[in-house]
Amino acid sequence: MLRNRKNIRLKNFDYRSSYRHFITICTLRREKYFGGLTNEGLILSEIGQTAHRFWLEIPVHYSHVILDGFVIMPNHIHGIIKLDYSKTHSTGTCHGMSQLKPDNRIYNKFGRPLSGSVSMIINQYKSSVKRWCNKNGFESFAWQPRFYVHIINNRWELYRILVYIKSDPKRSFHIHK
Repeated sequence: MLRNRKNIRLKNFDYRSSYRHFITICTLRREKYFGGLTNEGLILSEIGQTAHRFWLEIPVHYSHVILDGFVIMPNHIHGIIKLDYSKTHSTGTCHGMSQLKPDNRIYNKFGRPLSGSVSMIINQYKSSVKRWCNKNGFESFAWQPRFYVHIINNRWELYRILVYIKSDPKRSFHIHK
């Protein structure tokens, strides 16, 4: 049976733009692969520690990425990334799947990730964590197929999201007591 999936990305928005992006990535079926909450806070599992380490390494692989607040939860990750091309510029496309519009901006034609875009960065991150899991005896680990991204438009919104990220472990602990 074919499912009609709602496109959750903004039409004609260049996800390589220099904005802050609030990302949420979930595990498949919300399985608690990354650890558990205790009275002392979140205790990361080996997979959770790897997800944490790989998140911090994103700027090593993508020099135009600046990390902001993030949190690893038992079954999901919240993080803010900013794309900043002031020191480096990533060009090109993934498999030739983009097109040049009359305003000379590149848009994603077929929905595949563009090189240097938020989708490419998150897909590579998810693939790296999954590859590590496969090589280290955690073959059952799986990500939810897609991820959520919200473009942060102003400082107030950034502040609100940073407070949300910081308080997520506390809220989750009270919910899952």
